Amino acid sequence: ETIAERTLLTRNNWVRGQAANIAYNFTADALANSITNVLDNSWLSVNGTLNANANSQFKFGASGRLNVYGSLNTSGTSGQPVLFTNAAPGAPRWTGITIATLTRLNQLNYCTITNADKGIYASYSKLNLDHSSISNCRMGLDLYGMVSVKYYCNITNSIISNCDAGYPGLNIESSDKVTVTSSEFKLNGGWGARVYNYANPRFYFNLFNSNFFGVTVENNSNPRFGDYVVGDVGGNTFQGNTSTAIIAIGASPFLGLNTGGGV
Repeated sequence: ETIAERTLLTRNNWVRGQAANIAYNFTADALANSITNVLDNSWLSVNGTLNANANSQFKFGASGRLNVYGSLNTSGTSGQPVLFTNAAPGAPRWTGITIATLTRLNQLNYCTITNADKGIYASYSKLNLDHSSISNCRMGLDLYGMVSVKYYCNITNSIISNCDAGYPGLNIESSDKVTVTSSEFKLNGGWGARVYNYANPRFYFNLFNSNFFGVTVENNSNPRFGDYVVGDVGGNTFQGNTSTAIIAIGASPFLGLNTGGGV
């Protein structure tokens, strides 16, 4: 089924069978308090624009997923976030959100993503994640190919927590343009964040709390926990992590100048 006109998603909506597609240059608006149900082995594909308003919900069955090739925008509030979750408490995990938009901006404000295999996988896209949370997923946020002003990710005031043992809350690979600010990575069974394969993100004023690993940096990656400026403070805090706060394997993370900058 293809949505090829301006469409309002109100009350209970159902995606059955294999796919529902929001066509290129068309928009669907999930109104406040609406529920969109994507059933087992079904998916919603966004080639146009999907706008989700405060307290709208998207519930996914086993292997259900959201594919974004156009633009996804959430406009939740602190008390009424947009929710992406599995079909019911205790139901199997859904696949997650895949974002591969190339040219359009995805703006996720005040959204909650839970119980997915991978909360968000974003590659070669533009993503701003603000005042949002990703929790109880196998992996939280997986970023690849954010390599220029065309492809980037900004994470601010967000929380990634309770991801599975052996997996990262935040995974950053082959990406130069990732900035993480004032966010928290906690209670993840693997890494708070894993940075590898020539990835060079920047971290400012974040908390890595009670993960197994704080941050692992690998394979020619050079993340910055602060800038090359005298007196600049990265402001990152590492506490309660089971293993070493920052582990570098074949990489050179910048931890700040010895004049007071850095972690």
